[in-house]
Amino acid sequence: MNRVIALAIPLALLASSALAKDVAFKLSNATSSAVTEFYLSLPGDDEWGENLVVEAIPAGGSAPAQITDTDTCIFDVKTVFADGTDTEDREYDLCANSNYKIEEE
Repeated sequence: MNRVIALAIPLALLASSALAKDVAFKLSNATSSAVTEFYLSLPGDDEWGENLVVEAIPAGGSAPAQITDTDTCIFDVKTVFADGTDTEDREYDLCANSNYKIEEE
């Protein structure tokens, strides 16, 4: 079942540039645990933005997502699962790889 994720991007991620664009991508959960939290930050930031998952994405599920008015495609990504484990990706390009596939490590 697909679920829409409402992205409330923190102000630090919003662009003020004339080159601002929307970045659409899909979160695909290829793990055995539901995704309960998903965070983005600009590379090198010490803090994560807000949790972007409104409703858990079940194992094997996916959800469309969109970031609006951004001047970058490159983000650090953190995913948290229902079982309490988490994964991180650094400097992930959401424009070049618009299907963000979350897999078991």
